[in-house]
Amino acid sequence: MGKKPLVTKTKVMALAMEQADTQPDDAWDKDEPTLDPNADNLFDELCTASKQGDLEKVESLVKNFGANINTVDEWQCSALYWASNVSADACIYRERCLYGALTSDIRTLLLSYKITKAVDTNQPYQAFLSNLLDDHPFYDLTFTIRLDDEQHYSFPAHRFLLAARSTFFRQQLLDRWRGQTTVKLSKSLVDPEAFAAVLQYLYTGHLGDVERGVLENMVFVGRHLELPEMVQRCQDALAETHQTSRTYDVKELAKLRMDLEHFLQRILNAGAYYLDNDDDGTTSSSTMLLTERFLDVQEEEVQVEPLFADVAVRLDDDKALFPVHRAFLCRSVYFKNMLDGTFFEANAAPTTIVYQDTATTLTLPVVGLTNVPSDVFQYVLEYLYTDRCTLPIDFAYEVLLAADLLFLPRLKALAAITLTGPDEPCMDIYHLMNTAQALNVDRLEQWCTQYFASHLDAFAKEPAFRDLIRKSAHSIAGRQETDTIPLVDELRYYLGKIYCIEDGDLDDAGKVDEEYKDDWTDLEKEYNMKLDLLDDILASLGLEA
Repeated sequence: MGKKPLVTKTKVMALAMEQADTQPDDAWDKDEPTLDPNADNLFDELCTASKQGDLEKVESLVKNFGANINTVDEWQCSALYWASNVSADACIYRERCLYGALTSDIRTLLLSYKITKAVDTNQPYQAFLSNLLDDHPFYDLTFTIRLDDEQHYSFPAHRFLLAARSTFFRQQLLDRWRGQTTVKLSKSLVDPEAFAAVLQYLYTGHLGDVERGVLENMVFVGRHLELPEMVQRCQDALAETHQTSRTYDVKELAKLRMDLEHFLQRILNAGAYYLDNDDDGTTSSSTMLLTERFLDVQEEEVQVEPLFADVAVRLDDDKALFPVHRAFLCRSVYFKNMLDGTFFEANAAPTTIVYQDTATTLTLPVVGLTNVPSDVFQYVLEYLYTDRCTLPIDFAYEVLLAADLLFLPRLKALAAITLTGPDEPCMDIYHLMNTAQALNVDRLEQWCTQYFASHLDAFAKEPAFRDLIRKSAHSIAGRQETDTIPLVDELRYYLGKIYCIEDGDLDDAGKVDEEYKDDWTDLEKEYNMKLDLLDDILASLGLEA
């Protein structure tokens, strides 16, 4: 008689449920924005992508949306668990399934992601915010703390970020510090090392590796600066409540994004359409009159001055203008070269901007942008300021084009994920395919190819489909008569997935071997018929592959 197990399955599940009950409340995570507008919540979307083996989507959810990987679903399963058991292909016995599953890549991504790092180099947004603090490009305010005649500290900062993250700083910038470029802080109230840690917290959401004495000073400074969340965070760190500490790291990152999302909404509220006031249909370089708001703004939301903008973007396509900030705009290589290089825009003269509805006046340099309408630019701004973007399918294609123009590869990837979400294309499939090839968007190109394979009978006689195959053949430099054709190879691969064909049953021509003809299934017969149809298309084009 075997030994009785020390721990039964029932006991394990009971312990798991008990652990779940003791977990801190994660209800805040339920309201986080999702990549797919139809998803219930962010974590469920992450689990679904992990199950499907969708590496690009998992990466976007973790890196762009801050999906919490340190939690479990109703079955006590984490995203890492689902990634470890993923099978993206329906035909699980085919060797090609290993290609589709991408299991190890997703596991590696999830395992390497640590939300508790002070600055996670795998997180471009966190690295950007940290560099914004350390290198302070385009800073417009300096805090100084003088200890004695020979020792003083300077802390460059950005007004808009302080205003977005702290009510205290926003009020001071609009009142006592209004118009100042240097603010002197009392050494008796603010310890320099503690203030540096406070700025790191405001910029990145992390405390960093600080000593106990600094934490104690941060509690004092935080109370003076009216930062209750940071004070509580420091007190928990002093009490060494490790579980609560990990939870705060996740929550603070979410709060940082939320603060910037609220600030972004104020930027969008400040967006408006301008009036052409010159005879030639252009706008005077010295004055711009804004006549109508971009959004329907309530009376109490029309104030624009607290934005602390240092540049305005003029959208020439629909004559809209948005006050923004160089520091975030330069996340785009396009804008970085424009504003931080040798181009004219880097030293553009200020323009007087007048809001007709409130008579509010701003004086900012204005830079122009074409081929990006305002209803698309709002999603570009959402990405630049928050590093994530929930795209409606109706705007995904135009956002893809804008992301390519502005050299924003990660926004481009988010747009591609949205475009490939539905079962049916949102626009002409040939137009999508040509765009995917022109912009080198592999995910979209593969999705279009799979759609062609799924509807091969419908496309077989269309001249545009044959032109795609001919174009693919000509893309191979020095192609010989019987060389491969990339599009045809991909079509054959997806046909194999659709009809669950095993590689071991194929002959040299890629068809199900005639030797087993008497035992062919209906799927195998259909598969061979599709390949015959594909061969007929190639023959009509005078091609072999």
